Amino acid sequence: MNIAAGIQKTHGKCRALVLELGWNDTYRELHCPAVMHLLDLPPELLDNIAAHLDCRKDILSLALCCHCLHSLVSHTHLQYRDIRCRLGLSALWDRLASDDLHAGLLRSLTILPDNVFDIQSVIRDNLLLEERVPDEYQECASDEATVASGREREERLVRALKRAPNLRRFRWFGDPGGNNIWETLSALGTVQELHVLDLEREQPPWVSPERAIGTSHSFLSFRGLISFNLRANAFDKEQAVPNAMPLLRMLIDNCTDLQSLTLHLEMYGHMQTVSADPLLCHAGWPDLRNLYLEGFHCTSSTLSPFLASHPFLRDVHLPRMMPGYLWANVVLPDGALPNLRLLECSSHTAAALLRNPRAANGLTSLRGVDLEDELIVDMYFNYASDDEWWDGHADDDHDFETRTGSPWRAQLVEGIRLHPSITSVWLETESSYVPTAHVMELATAAPQITELSLPHNPPTPLVSTTTRFDARIVNSLPIPFSS
Repeated sequence: MNIAAGIQKTHGKCRALVLELGWNDTYRELHCPAVMHLLDLPPELLDNIAAHLDCRKDILSLALCCHCLHSLVSHTHLQYRDIRCRLGLSALWDRLASDDLHAGLLRSLTILPDNVFDIQSVIRDNLLLEERVPDEYQECASDEATVASGREREERLVRALKRAPNLRRFRWFGDPGGNNIWETLSALGTVQELHVLDLEREQPPWVSPERAIGTSHSFLSFRGLISFNLRANAFDKEQAVPNAMPLLRMLIDNCTDLQSLTLHLEMYGHMQTVSADPLLCHAGWPDLRNLYLEGFHCTSSTLSPFLASHPFLRDVHLPRMMPGYLWANVVLPDGALPNLRLLECSSHTAAALLRNPRAANGLTSLRGVDLEDELIVDMYFNYASDDEWWDGHADDDHDFETRTGSPWRAQLVEGIRLHPSITSVWLETESSYVPTAHVMELATAAPQITELSLPHNPPTPLVSTTTRFDARIVNSLPIPFSS
């Protein structure tokens, strides 16, 4: 954003805030003209206005207006709006706990792990792990992570959180936190965005094994969230059927304004995944934009009604086990998902969702599908799920060795052809080689594709505005093919 745009955007917000806060008398005392100048206001008033801007980008815009505003906001508002640091930065927590002015500036707080390499690289690469602390704590950031005990560090953080009445976003990427942290955040009632990494790692001695975040009572008391992101493996540790119902009930009952929902439940060691049916039977999130589910299964009768009742969905990620053997029963009605831009799911799910050419007409990116001619069907579904199909096949012997012709491949290719808005396809296959015939078939069905990603390779631009997706392009791709 340029300086002129920053002035215009910030001036409008600031003037609205002045009126909203009841400072009309100040206006009259200053004899403000019809078009007032921001710098005509006294510094104290400008400081109060800046304190009411939640978004860090707006603070940046304000700082770019001129040297005067930059000096006003850069050393206080800008540095305390969005902080990312480790739990051991006790000097900062003590400052916030005793300084209401600076604590009131905090809008976003991210607790980083003491050692980022304790997190798997596939997870680490998708997290904001770069430290961002006020200048006066730069030297402390690398020294205090191991000074205090875990309990003492958490207690200091809790004292700081209690003095942060404007905190909007909280991210936790450290070791499992104590109940006091979640109780304090819930009691604040201001947190709208919550992102938590709850993965069992090598635990310090003060952390008991049962302190999983996602299953604790204090964590499940949050209300009014608009963004919820949880990656957890606590449900994989249960001996019986995984029970995520308390977590799902919190989201359904307490978070009616959700706009973004990410639930990644790692179930690598468990025989069953978690049923998503309680979520999919809920149609009470009219503003839902992003949906990411992993570690779930569902019955086929719940998926399409849920998607059809959430027209503002833009990005959807569905796990491999959804919806199950009765995937062909999933049908989107005309006009469903008009705002969908990205769909990531297995081939059978995509084949079903793309069957209707009058639904998902704005879809541009399709990910996670394959064009395998032969496959092991049972590998695509959860044999411990509660899909309706299992009512009549519970005693069947399942075959995890025999490869048969794909029952959905032709329908998937046809679905892609029926959606000319799709310009990007990311393929997933068992091997790192993709038959050239598959890519040529895709080129024939969807010549408008401009980006193709193959296993273990980044997305590759295929065409310019004057080049078609054809055999010449396929032969020039820097990726492995097989004949």
